[in-house]
Amino acid sequence: MKIVRALAGTAIVAAGLSGAANYGLGAWLHADWPGTPLRSETFETRGFPFGLGFDATGIALRDGRREATLTAAEVRAPVWDPLALTIRPRLPATLSDGTLSATLNAGTASGELAFGYGLPDLPLRRAAGRVEQAQIALASAPDMPFTAASAEAALARQPAGDYAAHLRLSDIALPEGAADRLLPGADLGDRIASVSADATVGFAHPPALHGPHPELARVHLATLSIDWGGRGLSASGDLSADAAGLAEGQIALTTRDWQSWFDVARRAGLLGRGEHLVESLLRSMAEASPDGSVSIPVSFHKGRMSVGPVPTGYMLRLAQRQ
Repeated sequence: MKIVRALAGTAIVAAGLSGAANYGLGAWLHADWPGTPLRSETFETRGFPFGLGFDATGIALRDGRREATLTAAEVRAPVWDPLALTIRPRLPATLSDGTLSATLNAGTASGELAFGYGLPDLPLRRAAGRVEQAQIALASAPDMPFTAASAEAALARQPAGDYAAHLRLSDIALPEGAADRLLPGADLGDRIASVSADATVGFAHPPALHGPHPELARVHLATLSIDWGGRGLSASGDLSADAAGLAEGQIALTTRDWQSWFDVARRAGLLGRGEHLVESLLRSMAEASPDGSVSIPVSFHKGRMSVGPVPTGYMLRLAQRQ
């Protein structure tokens, strides 16, 4: 009987804590108190007494300068970790960061947000999302959607404070003409077979639920692979942002399709007056390679790019410093 009473008492306490947490979380989301990082227009708690959760509409996340919004979603969290949220948006969903708005539709879509318990900021522990058969349409161009067979991304805090980043995309179709608007004249085409990347990234201000907007400070690119229009390319290396947010460091680009990628860069005007020297260098490297592949360093100093020893004049900004 003592065991039964103990179990019953534990269940009652757990139910009470769950109900209180559900009510408190819902009240916090529904309130529009100054400085509240999360809010919602409506909410309905779910999971009581064994879990935490709510269905909400008009969800907004503030980061101090901007506000990201989501039309509606189911949100769940375990009782023992109420800041580890699983999010299933109600589709189609409209997402906005205050300046850019888009509508997401998909076969399936889910996300995770987990925050630490360090007050007052609540630092980000993990963020992840996955969609299948996705279609994203910008509000400014609703008839020109992006599509992908699958897409997944994750950001997870490491013990040293930086974040492990992971990205996988497959069978991407850009809106007609989007690639040419991105790199005019490059003739890349609007279909990308796959993109994958694994990296470690650091921020000037670590991402947090209630903190300043994070700005990229450094990137260790373990691997990046892309297959775009039958052209394969991989990259690895390290970049950091200087005081002005411009890139410093070096990336190694490796490909067997060097002539195709060279033509893309030349048509897009990325190589400047050094294009003939770059082509000669790539051809020499390919002829000396057993399989015809080349691996060439691309360096950035004060944001300006050099391909091998040849400066191109192209500039890369990693962060928009205030």
